[in-house]
Formats: sequence, C-alpha cells, structure tokens
Amino acid sequence: MNKGALLGLALIAIGIFALVFNSTQQQSSSVFNFFSSGNVEINESKVVDGDKITSIDIHSSSPNVYLIPSDSDEIIIELTGEVSSKLKNSFSLDVDTSRDKLSVKVNRKSETIRNIFGTIVIRTKLEIYVPEKMYDSISINTSSGKIEIEDLHAKSFDLRASSGKIDIGNIIAEKNFNARTSSGRIEVSNSEAASLNTSASSGSITLKNIQTSTMNIATSSGSIELSDSMGEITAAASSGRITINNKQLNGNISVATSSGRVEINVQDLSSAIVDFKASSGRGNVSVPGMTIEEKSNNLIYGKIGSGDYKIKVRTSSGGFNLN
Repeated sequence: MNKGALLGLALIAIGIFALVFNSTQQQSSSVFNFFSSGNVEINESKVVDGDKITSIDIHSSSPNVYLIPSDSDEIIIELTGEVSSKLKNSFSLDVDTSRDKLSVKVNRKSETIRNIFGTIVIRTKLEIYVPEKMYDSISINTSSGKIEIEDLHAKSFDLRASSGKIDIGNIIAEKNFNARTSSGRIEVSNSEAASLNTSASSGSITLKNIQTSTMNIATSSGSIELSDSMGEITAAASSGRITINNKQLNGNISVATSSGRVEINVQDLSSAIVDFKASSGRGNVSVPGMTIEEKSNNLIYGKIGSGDYKIKVRTSSGGFNLN
C-alpha cells in the first residue's frame, strides 16, 4: 500500500474518532458512547420511625447527599437517579437503626467494566428527609458525591467529602461543626456554631454570615473568603488567597499564608492592634486614625483605640492589605 493510501486511511480514522468523541454529551468514564447499551433508572426508598433517632450517620460513594428537614415523624430515605444498564445491580441502599442511631450506606460494587466502546453514566442522589428537631450528631462521608444540608439543628456536625462539594446553609451546631474535603469546595452561610473548623486541599472555602466563638479555616492551594462573620478567626493557606470582609471586628484575627495574598476589610475598625510580618511580601494599612508605631518593607505594627483585638498576619512572599 502506497503512502497516499495510508495517509487517506489515517485521515478517515481520525475523522471517525472525532465524530464519536464530539457526540458524547453525558458524564462518562469513556468517550465512546456511540455503542452505549442504554441507561436504567434507580428508585429505591425506605422509611423508618424517626421519633427516637438523635444521631445520623451516612456513608455514600458517588451519589449526591441531601439532608432535608421534614414535618413528619418518619425518616424517608430515597436513592434515585440514572445509571448505565451495565451498572443496574451495582448500587445498594442499606439502612439500619440501633437504639437512637440511624445508619445509611450507599454501596457500589467494585467491579471493572472493560467495554471500551461503552459510556458509563452515573447520575444518582440520596435524599434523606428527617424530622425537624435537635440532633446529637450528624455525620456524612462521601467519595465523589456532593453534600448539601439546610435548616437543621444538631450538637455536632461532621462532614467529609473527597472530590465532592460541601454546601451548608442555615444550620445551628451547639458544639462543633467540622467540614473537610480534598478537591471539592466548601460553602457555609447563615449558620451558627460554638466552634467551626473547615479544611480543604485544592478546594476553596467560602464562609458568609457565620456566628461562632472560634473558627479555624485551612486550605492548601484553594482560596479562603470570609464575610460578615463573628468570632475568633484563624485562617491558613499555602498558595491560596485569603479575603476577610467584616462590618466590625469582634474577635482576634490570625492569618498565615505562603505565597497567597491577604486582604482584610473592616468597615468600622475602632479598637485593634495590627501585627504584620513577611519574608519578602509587602504590607499596606489604610485605616483612618491608626497609629503606625513601626513600619518597614516587610513589617507593620500599629494600633487604633485601646487595641481590644489583634490582627496578626504572617506571609512569606504574599502581600497584605488592611482597609
């Protein structure tokens, strides 16, 4: 076969591959959905008496997890969604109650599908409707699934996700609120906790309108954004940016970052000490009425009012602005 014929066959093959690749429109583990064997629905539900349940423990693989308050005394657990037909028997919903504890597990069989010409579709969600009351503990652990909770009240929350997002709104934690994720984002808004701890690896963390005594926020390459929140703040990041926007200062702020920049804006800053040090990063303080007692390229020490609270910032090469 001459070179021209070989080139022609190669171009035809590339064209077919591009056509099949561009036709893929769904979440898949293979780009070849041209030979897909179809999808099937998952619809499984269980109901338990929620009157005596005070602790909730949820373990899920890929389904998104939604914890939803309900007026009913029953707890309704629903696993729904759509998956490739080859996965129709791969998911199982296990529910167990022991004394005052509810345990929910969504398991997926660790099977290997070696059909290169097939699309693997997984679009599932786990919805759990619980009585609206105060719980002792709520614990959720997911792999790639999202965690979403709103309008719930518990003594403690413990949430863990690998690549999934954690989205929390309008919750009350009498004691501790803990949220951890690897590559997923964490967003918490309009919530109260005695102690709030959030950490992420490459994911960003956003906290808005939080009331707490102490909060600890840590991320590696993700950014940290905090606004309209009360309490002692400790934030640390490696290369991520840290931004704090508050109307008032009602607790100490301690921030540390390597190459990330730190921006702190307080509308009414009337009593505080500012302590900034960096290796090569530079700082800037623009606060009317603040007395700067010591300043150099990599150091700022100042005071306004009686210095009731302290803003401590440490960076390596990251810059710092206080307004």
